[in-house]
Amino acid sequence: DPKPWIPTSRPASSGKPLGINLGGITDFSASLIFLDRFKRGRKWVSQSHTQSVWDDGRPVDTDSYGYVRSLLSDQKAFSMFFTDTGDMICPVGLYELSYQGNPGPLTVEGLPTAFSITGTAEMISHDAVNKRAIVQLNNCGAAGLVINAVPNSNDYARDFTLVHVDDLESYNSGKIFSDVFLNNWKDFSIFRFMDWGETNNSNITTWESRAKVGDFSIPGNLNGVPLETMIALANELQIDPWFCVPHLATDEYIRNMVTLIRDTLDPNLTFYIEYSNETWNYMFEQNGYAQDQGIALELVDDGNRYLAGVRFHYLRTAQMGTIAAEVMADRREQMVVTVGEFTEIKWRADQGFEYLDAINMSGEIDAIAVAPYIGGELGYPESMDVVANYTIDQLLDEVEAAIPERMANVTEFVA
Repeated sequence: DPKPWIPTSRPASSGKPLGINLGGITDFSASLIFLDRFKRGRKWVSQSHTQSVWDDGRPVDTDSYGYVRSLLSDQKAFSMFFTDTGDMICPVGLYELSYQGNPGPLTVEGLPTAFSITGTAEMISHDAVNKRAIVQLNNCGAAGLVINAVPNSNDYARDFTLVHVDDLESYNSGKIFSDVFLNNWKDFSIFRFMDWGETNNSNITTWESRAKVGDFSIPGNLNGVPLETMIALANELQIDPWFCVPHLATDEYIRNMVTLIRDTLDPNLTFYIEYSNETWNYMFEQNGYAQDQGIALELVDDGNRYLAGVRFHYLRTAQMGTIAAEVMADRREQMVVTVGEFTEIKWRADQGFEYLDAINMSGEIDAIAVAPYIGGELGYPESMDVVANYTIDQLLDEVEAAIPERMANVTEFVA
């Protein structure tokens, strides 16, 4: 039955009729999101001081936040934080690098005994007492941080930040996001954080294994953007957030996740919560997991793995909804428990809800979300030469013309 608290439309008069998925965080991203540029740093790679190999394959020893705490013989660790992003995306000029710990002597010229900046950036001064350095970013072609040595494994260099000097006052006052980023996305109604949470193929299981605010970088932790940061963005722009729960997440994880949302998200915002992403898609590990769990739980009696996966997807979504509803008991109307579905196969939704009806759990789900892809054919090889010469208006006309057909698939899901 329809639930009165679920938004059924976004009036155009609000100026925010559309929601959007925010893209993942990478060192080569064209989006300048965080004032601390190290947050976009790539996962550490192991390199040699004596051999020119990009990644020699050796493990890099890090603490639970991703900071290098020891190195092997003839080893250094490298993390790229800007890669071919263009000067319009990453402002060149002076940056302040700060850190904690006592890494030992640090030289500006020659081989440092602790860490250095390399590529298209250079360290031009260093204040060891105040643990500050000034870095000149000359262009955004390829700049990275190198840990050359860890002479003090009990108090290694950590808590690195890299902030443009023009942004220091804002950053030190607690500001997280760049004005460029905020202005680019302020006119949307919903942010879906699927990519920010690295939902596809996620390894997160327990609450302790989640991304943390103190992590060295977001790509480097492999677990995405911390939930706290997602909530901070939603609060700052007053945009409803859409969270995806990792497919391996425990009940405790779900409970803690929703508790954090309840306690820190602006109560005037509605939030959406969805189990994983595209569990029907064979590209992703959550597809095989859902099928394995469906078989293990004997959700089918004929060994049909596909149907077992469908039923598990709906069962786990409903279980998630039950846990979340307990946490949100006093503000249940603030939350929309959502099941994601494949636009092309309504049979999946029919089977999923039929199964939940049989075990009396359909009521734990508030909404079904389908995502028709529009304009994909414009990227086909046979279309690329023509499309490459389109104006923006021509491109948008092509996309608009495809909407009626795709929406016909969506309306099939309306009860």
